Amino acid sequence: MQPTFDLLTIFIANILGIILIGVLIAGNLWRFRDKTPENITLMVLMLLTLSNCVSDPISYYFDGKPGTLARVIIYATNAWLYISIMLTGLCWMRFLAIHLNGKFSQMHQGVLLVFIGVGAFLMCANFMQPIVFSVDSNNVYRRQAWYWYYLAVDYGILIDSLIFYGKTRMKGGILKSFPMWAYFVPTLIGALIQSFCYGVSVVAATLAISVAGILANLQNEQIFRDNLTGLFNRDYLEYLLRKYPRIREYKITGIMLNLNNFKKINRKYGHAEGDRVLEKTAQILQAAVGDIGLVSRYSSDEFIVLLKTQSDPIVKTCLEQINNRIDEYNYHNHSEYLLSAAIGTSKLDSKTQTLDDFINELDECMFESKREFYTRYAQYDRRGH
Repeated sequence: MQPTFDLLTIFIANILGIILIGVLIAGNLWRFRDKTPENITLMVLMLLTLSNCVSDPISYYFDGKPGTLARVIIYATNAWLYISIMLTGLCWMRFLAIHLNGKFSQMHQGVLLVFIGVGAFLMCANFMQPIVFSVDSNNVYRRQAWYWYYLAVDYGILIDSLIFYGKTRMKGGILKSFPMWAYFVPTLIGALIQSFCYGVSVVAATLAISVAGILANLQNEQIFRDNLTGLFNRDYLEYLLRKYPRIREYKITGIMLNLNNFKKINRKYGHAEGDRVLEKTAQILQAAVGDIGLVSRYSSDEFIVLLKTQSDPIVKTCLEQINNRIDEYNYHNHSEYLLSAAIGTSKLDSKTQTLDDFINELDECMFESKREFYTRYAQYDRRGH
């Protein structure tokens, strides 16, 4: 039977995808040594994409070939492609939530997993009764009615990610951004082409391009990231604040936090313990701030949080969250020292304040808090903070 597809074109597209993913993995080994949730999600996304680029040409190569082995391979590779593309979408959603520190709730994840689980069940049923795809007596693959379920799930996850990103941007404004078009556009184009042009196979290759877009933008961000904590650094904070005056609709509140007795922790327990304290402080601040702001490491043991609000109740709630999480850390840590911080807040007025004015005001408010700390706990050496 004459195939309805160009096998050479399919092989070339997927081989290029394999090469691209291989280069990306090799070029980002340094990143994946750090087993953060974001890096683990990215690695899973890359491996799923790589498996798609391998499975896709294999399924087309054996399509129409005689024999039981060919039939088994066609069933196995196509079943995996249906499931793995859904999982790829889930990984993209998870990456976006982690990177933007957005609220990807358990219920939200659960709903997506239910849809994927239904897809897995349908695929198992397909081996007994062809409802998703069939392989006829000539070993030729054909789509069946429930093919459209997977298409709906794949498009649904893409749309869901767009809505999720929009909601996160609404809460965080310019403080929460990622060029999601780098993933969204190639993936959408590939899905549309393959959905409506039977015999054209570009989804796996365009997913590889999308992953490359994510990593390219993460690489660009790296100059604005603190190596130890993964937070944005002082350069990014200053870039953002200089950009702010041109975007008048945003209201910003700053929170400056300085760890008390950090030098003593370094001196007595070692710099490795000091680094662990800084990393934990970063995690505490990110969890407390969530999707309404941005956390940056401003200097050694100083952090600045920018909230996209000047609402006193919201700022108060955020401060309470920070203090509560510090208390919770101290309760569970059982170390010889207690983690504490001096905290100052200030509202940014872009019409009257320069960047330096804003930072200086934050700094003064924070040091007022630090003076109160040393007045209350006079036994601590003020010069050792």
